[in-house]
Amino acid sequence: RRPKEWRVAIWASNAREFGLEFAKKKIGNALLITQVLDASKTKTPGSSKVRRSVVQEWNAEQPDQMVCAGDRIIAVNGYKGRASYLFKKIQMEFKTGRFHLTIVRPADLG
Repeated sequence: RRPKEWRVAIWASNAREFGLEFAKKKIGNALLITQVLDASKTKTPGSSKVRRSVVQEWNAEQPDQMVCAGDRIIAVNGYKGRASYLFKKIQMEFKTGRFHLTIVRPADLG
């Protein structure tokens, strides 16, 4: 089987809203996604409210192109490079909030 590649278009103004956690070591030419997170969890007396991150929203709307742990980001807004560069690019792009991510899922995860 071949790796699966697709593009994700989302808007996020900060890391919490974005909702992705990455490998601590940024090595190679892809940024490894280790977890898809909730945007926030707030607890009030009598209820627990969970707000989905923009990636979770994307996953709900695009079930055939879900972003999951183990997937890799190989480009951010058309820019490719080392994992450390891609991570910095994501941090810089929160100013505009616009993200076009190219994602790859290895064949063994597909």
